[in-house]
Amino acid sequence: MLRKQISMLTSDEEYLNGAFPQWESLSDGNWVLLHDFPIPEGYKVRNATVAIKIPGGYPTTAPDMAYFYPPIERIDGANIPATQVTECIDGTN
Repeated sequence: MLRKQISMLTSDEEYLNGAFPQWESLSDGNWVLLHDFPIPEGYKVRNATVAIKIPGGYPTTAPDMAYFYPPIERIDGANIPATQVTECIDGTN
């Protein structure tokens, strides 16, 4: 069962329902999880779960951080700026 623990704007929920039918929201840390998110060519994975941090000031404050699982890496091994930090989200790093 998909968890919807954060109250979101109706327009945001409608968008997520259409674009990412398997999305979830978690009140523990205020996260929105986009499952099976397509990753562009040139990366080692084709799909990932994206965890987007929903700030306390939502909806007037924009989302600030996104974390990918599995971690995304470029095929050529080049560094991706700002991807070195990990976060434990719903029991997954």
